[in-house]
Amino acid sequence: MPSFDQFHPILTPNFTLDWLTQSPIKDVDKLFESPKSIKSAGFGTNPSTILQTVKIVSTTMQKIMNQQELSWGITATKSEKFIGQISIINPKNPLKESTIEFILDKPSSLNEPLSRTVSFIKDHFETKKIIINLISENDQLTAALLENNFQSRNNLSWLKYLE
Repeated sequence: MPSFDQFHPILTPNFTLDWLTQSPIKDVDKLFESPKSIKSAGFGTNPSTILQTVKIVSTTMQKIMNQQELSWGITATKSEKFIGQISIINPKNPLKESTIEFILDKPSSLNEPLSRTVSFIKDHFETKKIIINLISENDQLTAALLENNFQSRNNLSWLKYLE
């Protein structure tokens, strides 16, 4: 398996997915600290200082270099605004299942990065099952998950089998 460092940037029609280190730390911190941000379960608690955000970004980059996860900051292409992060947790899992985690400025931002991340998993890993766990129900997140052919195990846990 090639090094994960070649897996960036990733482009979609409206977003650029790139290492968190490519986004201004103050923008990352602002989103991570925001009580209005939308995040999946497993994303962790909101940092209370910019130093904690720097540590989170550093730890994330270490996990990428150790091939434990792939995480990208999400930037809106037209506005160049940092709007979130999406991560593939344990993409080389011997059980061939991975978890996708995210944090976003708003739930309507999920569909396109999620679709591209699922395609990326299909193209680069042997994953057969993708899991997404939500913290709370949200109609826009549910719509994005259904549009990407995830099946609800309950209203907070979603599953997608890959062929």
